[in-house]
Amino acid sequence: MTYFIKVAACVLTAATVFLTGCAGTVNQSGTSSSSSSVSASETSTVTTTASTYDYAKKALDASYNAGAQTINLDKKSGTISITSAGEYIITGTLADGHIEVDADDDVQLILNGAAITSNGSAAIIALNGDLIITLADGTQNSVTANGITEEADAAIYASDDLYFNGGGALTVACTDGDAIAGKDDVAFISGKYDITAADDGIRGKDALAICGGTFTITAEGDGLKSTNDTDDDEGCVYLDGGTFDITAGADGVQAETALYVTDAVFDITSGGGVENAVQKTTEKMGGGKQGGRMQQSGAAPKMMATAFTTEQTAITDTTADSFNGLKAGTAINIYGGEVTINSADDAVHTNGICTISGGSLTLASGDDGVHADDTLNISGGSVTVTQSYEGLEATTINITGGECDVTASDDGLNAAGGSDIQSTQFDKFAQGTGALNISGGTVYVDAAGDGLDANGSIDISGGTTIVNGPENSGNGALDYDGTCTVSGGTLIALGASGMAQAPSGGSQAYIMATLSQTQGANTEITIQDASGNTIYTVTSAKSFNSIVASTSEMKSGTSYTVTAGNVTGTATAK
Repeated sequence: MTYFIKVAACVLTAATVFLTGCAGTVNQSGTSSSSSSVSASETSTVTTTASTYDYAKKALDASYNAGAQTINLDKKSGTISITSAGEYIITGTLADGHIEVDADDDVQLILNGAAITSNGSAAIIALNGDLIITLADGTQNSVTANGITEEADAAIYASDDLYFNGGGALTVACTDGDAIAGKDDVAFISGKYDITAADDGIRGKDALAICGGTFTITAEGDGLKSTNDTDDDEGCVYLDGGTFDITAGADGVQAETALYVTDAVFDITSGGGVENAVQKTTEKMGGGKQGGRMQQSGAAPKMMATAFTTEQTAITDTTADSFNGLKAGTAINIYGGEVTINSADDAVHTNGICTISGGSLTLASGDDGVHADDTLNISGGSVTVTQSYEGLEATTINITGGECDVTASDDGLNAAGGSDIQSTQFDKFAQGTGALNISGGTVYVDAAGDGLDANGSIDISGGTTIVNGPENSGNGALDYDGTCTVSGGTLIALGASGMAQAPSGGSQAYIMATLSQTQGANTEITIQDASGNTIYTVTSAKSFNSIVASTSEMKSGTSYTVTAGNVTGTATAK
């Protein structure tokens, strides 16, 4: 049965909303006041000055007229058709049917203890006009769609803009498609959401913007997604607030163009996590082969390295493109927030530029911790890579501030030309040229392969860089094809001596020492000048017999005493 509902458009109750992008006071649905309106029972301030998304005023305002028409779904079935703009309070249970909105202006649906189940179509579908879904304060609502076969392939679907707000809770499930999808913008202001989808959790074609709310998302496809690939200004994801627990079969968050993270808390598992990653084993100059004879500069001649990869097909053939935590086509910009990722593929991946200026990232990856085909810029915040194949990877890596703590089974920081193939064959980042520039911040690397690896140049002009490099002679704590200059900051690089390289130049002096005995993990290394003053002290994370050190106190031509465990010797700074 089809129910046609036409009423005169209800006038929205006025509410005070201060807008700064999405910043301001967000009015949430609440209890009825003495007047005929339902107004905010609480306010939440969301500051997103870094976001470029302009949240619509009507999305931020969750108040509504208590006298608006109420639609009780009990004992109804089929299509509930809404053809007039206005406010509608939805209550009761629709066991087999859907709500269809086709109005010439905005429609606000206030879900007030509503349960909607549809078989064969979207449970809520807006064919025309912007749709605002408000979750009445303190209510639990559910929307379920089974057996969807049409274009509107989501439990909640809108052809125009789709907004969510309010202080209630909503459970959304779709057994054959996306949970929530819109052909234009999809934006969330507040509310609590439990989402399960056979494909993507939430998809906004032109944009997906979230500045508040609590989200638990389980999706066989991507968790959050924007897909417009025809306009450079669209296809973006803006995460300006909210708390997210995402388990995705593919990517946790995917933006066709740019991804912005301003102030949100994430816990993302993608592709089954690290334990489901394709296992890589790469050996360079293994089998006890020796490095070249030391040159006068202290740099050993590079040898052609052979590499092979062994895979375990933990991830089988699938229609998913990738299994990244955060992914964007052109750019990723992280200004703040707390991001925890456990990914089978790259934890953070962009085909363009990645910029991290704030926030806290804790990343476990089956491939790269952070990967950018073009440039990776880190100027603030903290990036902790607890597990990875390669820690930070880009054609150009610029670190000017912040804290980086990287653990990698191959290279720690890898600057090289090319793009990440994300396949089971080989890593194209092993070819080409690249630049690694460190001018500030703190960088700590624990790498089984090369510690700092550039197929072009390494330039260190500031900050503190500590490298615990390889224990095998097929890799080096420093590995570069062009030049390695040190003109400021502190550099300590520990590792095996077989392929060890020292800086090739720069205005700051350095020492390189090869120990007569290999020292184990937790060995204290002390560097002192001729007067017995300690220049630097560091403790090793694993075994080593090569030390490269450069600090601002060192002077070229001066001898320094190096003590590592039970070994003491001298090294002359160059």
